[in-house]
Amino acid sequence: MLSLFDGLIYNYVRTQDNRVFYLLPRGGKMRENVSLVCTECESRNYIATRKKDAKERLTFRKYCPKCGKYTIHKEGK
Repeated sequence: MLSLFDGLIYNYVRTQDNRVFYLLPRGGKMRENVSLVCTECESRNYIATRKKDAKERLTFRKYCPKCGKYTIHKEGK
């Protein structure tokens, strides 16, 4: 069923008395979880969220407990 919000299709719930409630993502933006991988030891230490339509990969400088120091963490596949 099409919604009234920007012409996009959203999930909806229909109650017993036929009222329709649209389930919008938090903040109105579509986001996905991605894991962050240490560039030195290849361990997956963190989970971050990003917009689904983002084209570039995330990069952070975070603490790696396996290496014991701050390293660059990139978005994993």
